[in-house]
Amino acid sequence: MTIGPIGNVRPCCMYINTDIIQRYNEHGWREKFDELYEESLTKWLPNCYECKAEEDRGRQSLRQRANEWFDGEEGIQYWDLKLHNTCNLTCVMCNPISSSKWQKLVTELPNEKWLDIVKEDAQKKTGWHKNILPLIMEQLYDTKYLKFTGGEPMLIPHVRKIIKRLYDDGISPAVDLSIITNGTIPIDKEMLKMLLTFKRTELLVSIDGIEDRFEYIRAGANWKEVETNLKEFNKIEKQNRNFSLCILYLPMSINAAQNESAAQWAKNLDIIFSKSVDIYKPEYLTYR
Repeated sequence: MTIGPIGNVRPCCMYINTDIIQRYNEHGWREKFDELYEESLTKWLPNCYECKAEEDRGRQSLRQRANEWFDGEEGIQYWDLKLHNTCNLTCVMCNPISSSKWQKLVTELPNEKWLDIVKEDAQKKTGWHKNILPLIMEQLYDTKYLKFTGGEPMLIPHVRKIIKRLYDDGISPAVDLSIITNGTIPIDKEMLKMLLTFKRTELLVSIDGIEDRFEYIRAGANWKEVETNLKEFNKIEKQNRNFSLCILYLPMSINAAQNESAAQWAKNLDIIFSKSVDIYKPEYLTYR
């Protein structure tokens, strides 16, 4: 289950252009998902084209990985929550829906400077979580996998609230936790204490280049500060068996020349380096 920054509900983060926001209850979610599942048994769903593209290239897709992860139990076992668009960066491949910085930038500049789709995204509301959060909390007590993205999860208050609730109620040891972060925010002592109680905590840091190229792509970030944070995250991993660190690298046209050097940089730091799926939007950043 994926819920986006504007409250749009999707079967997974790769499923494109769907929104069952009117069905904010478990029965509605299950009904829709069962319908999609039955349809997917006989054909590719049009909205699943990103996984199909990956498999056509001979690469393992999210669909295939998910089939390995889950055991067929009933109920929603995996939650991917984008609870708000609060963010401190304006990454070149991002948009107003996923970044409050982008949203602010679009609303401040003259309308003729932006494509219609960007202007439309900037007007979408992101306060849905105030009403849905209690329902989400009820469902999380039975979950096995929990993933936070954003915005920047480390800046979103409700992310911390959910983590603390699971920690306080003794649920965290049964949950695999994953957080995708831009690496600009250090982990404070209270947060670290809670993270280390989860069955497994995976910290995925989005690094799409090194030095000047990184700062160009992740506009607003400081390379040296992020590198310092990474080294601290790396120390945490080395000292805790249930904490893992991974650099998540998004291949695109503007960082293709650094693919090898970025991988070598990560290797020198002894940090796992993982390439994400190829970017599809915006199209001008696609290099294949």
